[in-house]
Amino acid sequence: MYFKVEKSGTATTQLAMMNFKGGTVTVYYKENTSSSNSTKVNKTIALNLTGNCVNLFQNDYLPEYTNAVNSANSTEGDTKLYLKGGEGSMAVINLFGVGELEQLRARNLLINDASLTFTIDNSNILDEPNRIYLYDLNNKRSLADYSSDITTRSAQKYNKYVHGGIIKIGSDKKGIQYKVKLTNHIRNLVKSDTVTNVQLGLVVTENINDVSFKKIANPVYSGKIVRIPTSSVMNPWGLLYMAAIQLCLKTKD
Repeated sequence: MYFKVEKSGTATTQLAMMNFKGGTVTVYYKENTSSSNSTKVNKTIALNLTGNCVNLFQNDYLPEYTNAVNSANSTEGDTKLYLKGGEGSMAVINLFGVGELEQLRARNLLINDASLTFTIDNSNILDEPNRIYLYDLNNKRSLADYSSDITTRSAQKYNKYVHGGIIKIGSDKKGIQYKVKLTNHIRNLVKSDTVTNVQLGLVVTENINDVSFKKIANPVYSGKIVRIPTSSVMNPWGLLYMAAIQLCLKTKD
């Protein structure tokens, strides 16, 4: 069976998330009661969809996106971040430049609050996902702020809402932002010079509760990235042009 679907209006239902294996195809037919009897009886047969399911996505990338991911500057970094789910792209973030973390440690600061805010360049948006996921790229695991957040919502995809990463849209789709709380992560970095300042991975996510990783066929980032978050592949949305990243620290000397 082959299903071809198209987006209808503003609907955001993810057909890729449908459990086809849980469905059935029911065939209704009539059968003779005997070879010599013309009387027919109604019968049905149910076929379980337990075979293999394959998604055949066709991506239509903007030239700006294609050029950006093909010419990513892994040495000096890029001025914008480009994210996309499915067979798309992720971003690598270094929170501090040379000597910046050492300066914070020398001041013996008390970190009351820390967050990382991503602001979208509205001029190039296609379909922005509901949520992004920031994680420890070096060790392929969640950050301390994710693990310590036990907040829940009736819609499970909005669990851990204090840690954040949920889309926030201003009036007329102006000022689209994602804010991720990093208080515990920054505290750990600042209070001890033995804690490694790891690189952070940033992806779109379909399920914030699933932080497992899957191996990719072709390693990227000079072979350093061999596994990516499972839920980033499950979400086809993205094509984000993040024009600004701001790390906000509320401290007390």
